[in-house]
Amino acid sequence: MPRLTGGCLAAVVLASLAAASALSSEISESNRYHDKTAGFSVGLPPGWIGVPGKGENVLAVPSPRKQENGLPEAVVAIRVTRSAAEANLDTFYNREVAALEEERPGVKRPDTGAIKIDGEPGKYVVFSYTESGVAVKGVSVFVTRGAKEFLITCTALAPLYSVYESTFEKITQSFQFLPRGAVKSATTTYSNAVYGFSVAFPSDWTVSEPGEGAAVRATSPLEDNKDTFPERVDIIVHEQPASVDLDRAAKDTVDALRKESDARIVETESVAVGGRSAKRIVYTATFGSDRLKNTAYIAKAGPLRYVITCSCAEDKYDKYKPVFDAIMESFRFDGGASEKQGATSAKNAK
Repeated sequence: MPRLTGGCLAAVVLASLAAASALSSEISESNRYHDKTAGFSVGLPPGWIGVPGKGENVLAVPSPRKQENGLPEAVVAIRVTRSAAEANLDTFYNREVAALEEERPGVKRPDTGAIKIDGEPGKYVVFSYTESGVAVKGVSVFVTRGAKEFLITCTALAPLYSVYESTFEKITQSFQFLPRGAVKSATTTYSNAVYGFSVAFPSDWTVSEPGEGAAVRATSPLEDNKDTFPERVDIIVHEQPASVDLDRAAKDTVDALRKESDARIVETESVAVGGRSAKRIVYTATFGSDRLKNTAYIAKAGPLRYVITCSCAEDKYDKYKPVFDAIMESFRFDGGASEKQGATSAKNAK
C-alpha cells in the first residue's frame, strides 16, 4: 500500500481526476479538526471535511470540489506512527523516502528541504510519478515530537498541483501539536543535596553547575543555525537575613533587574513552588542582541532564597511557557537536610 499518498484512498481518488477548479485557500479556524488521541489539530478551508481513518492513517481530507464522477480534486492525508524511543527526524524521513521510491518506481523528487511545523524542525519532499498513465504530484511533510512521527501528504493530479499548492501550504502550516506546547515525556531529574531541591528537565537539555551562586543551569538544544539564544532555566540560591520576607525579596529582585538591565516588568503575582509560597515575576529584557522574556520565581526555605529564572526569546515565549510550567511543577524542596543544615551546607560550599 502506498505510504506517502495516504494509502489506497488517495491513489484511487487521484487516478480518476480530470479537470480542475480553484477554491478559497483561506483556513477557517471554525473548521479546525482535532485528534487528541493522535496528538494534533489542523485547520481546514471552508468545505474541507476531515474523515477519520483507522490505524496509523488517522485522517483523510478530500477537497470539496468534485469531478463529474463524484471524486474530489485533491486529497490531504495525515499518518501518525509511534517509535519505540524518541523519534528521529532524519531516520523517519530517510525511511519513508526509501519506501516511496520502492513502491513508486520512477518517482521524481524535484524539491526537498527543511521546514518548521508548529515551531518544530521538519523536512519536506515534493514528488511526482505516473501510474496507469496518470501523472500525480504531491508534497509530503515530515515532523516528529517525542516518540511520534507525523506525516502530512498533499496530492493532486500534476496539472492541478499549482491550483491547490497554496491550500496545501496553509493547511500544513496550520498544523498544531496537542496538547499545545507540552514538554516531551522524556525527562531527566536533577538533585542538589547541598541546597536541598530537585527538578526535572527535558532529557535533551544540557544541565551544568556554573558556580558563583548559580546552583544549576539547564539549556535547550538550538533549533537551527539561526537560533542565537537557547532556552534556559537558572536556579540561584543564596542566604538572606531572616528579617527579609517574601514580599521584600521580590521587591529587591525587581529593583535589581531595573538597575542592572532595561527590564520591563509585565506582571507580578503570588504562586506556589514546591509546596511553598512564592512570587512570580514576568519581565522582558535585552541580553546581548536578543530580546528575552523571562519568568522569575522567588521562594524561601529557612535562611535560603531560591530564584528560579526561565528565559527564552520574546517571540518564543508562548511556545516554551508550557515547557517552563512543566519544569516548575516538577520542582521539589527535598527533606534530605533540615533548613538549618541546608544553610550550613551552603556556607561550606562557598
